[in-house]
Amino acid sequence: MTAQSTKSRIIATAIQLFNQQGTSAVSTNHIAESLKISPGNLYYHFRNKQEIIQAILEQMIREMDGGWTPNVKPSLSHLHERLSRVFFLLWEYRFFYREQIALFQADPELKKRYRTIHRQRLAEIESFCQGLVETGVLRRFEDSTTLPALIKIIWLINDAWLPSLEMEDAAINPQTIQAAINLMLQVMRPYMSKTALAEWPQLTAMPAAIPTLTPERT
Repeated sequence: MTAQSTKSRIIATAIQLFNQQGTSAVSTNHIAESLKISPGNLYYHFRNKQEIIQAILEQMIREMDGGWTPNVKPSLSHLHERLSRVFFLLWEYRFFYREQIALFQADPELKKRYRTIHRQRLAEIESFCQGLVETGVLRRFEDSTTLPALIKIIWLINDAWLPSLEMEDAAINPQTIQAAINLMLQVMRPYMSKTALAEWPQLTAMPAAIPTLTPERT
């Protein structure tokens, strides 16, 4: 087994355990035991749990890179596809979004890195939405403050999604994610063109384009 494959397995196992139990309940020894490797082998790749979480964030970033890059002609279906991916990744890395504040307090470098990527993503989403304006999906905004405010509202819904579902003991499945996508679309609806609104019934009925969801317990 190569060093890289061992490193990848450590990251994958850590994500699974963190999602199931939370980061505070999972030690590096737990991760090594689950992988059936020695703690020393794990420490060869990561000095501590903090480094594992940093590596997980980098993997999250890579998986979303290019996700909001504007198409030549972005459409409503492109928007739906991207929202599907956002919510899928939220679920796959749910521990991170559940524990953001605590993780950032424990690791200022993690917070700094996330803040940088957060700003980058907001700029990418704004660019994507400008593309939707150019293709006639969205109406032109009345002033320069409307679009940034809309994007911030969307991001806040994104961050509150998991805590809201867990408070209600709601199951996470493709239907749940479709409901979240439709909520996002509802926020954007007042800014859609007449042409786009004509597609509204088909759009909100469109199934979430997501891979198979990883279950909460394995």
